[in-house]
Amino acid sequence: MSPTARGPMKLPRPSEEAKAVFAKLVPDGPAVTLKPMFGQLSAFVNGNMFCGLFGEDLVVRLPEPEIAKSSSRAAGTSSPWPATRWAVT
Repeated sequence: MSPTARGPMKLPRPSEEAKAVFAKLVPDGPAVTLKPMFGQLSAFVNGNMFCGLFGEDLVVRLPEPEIAKSSSRAAGTSSPWPATRWAVT
């Protein structure tokens, strides 16, 4: 089935409250920026995304060994970006 036959992909949207809490959570620094991305809000350090919102969920990029140790949902199963390693809380 072609993408147009299915219609556009529906991404969850974060609430304004989630965006405000996320903005307070992200460390302040000259190399850190907040940017909207696909209707979500993401944080970047030196241009590399390190965490963001996916709907009401917080996603954090972690090294492989840390993902296994974390108590969050496994990356790849509910991660919006299964090709990279993300922990979804």
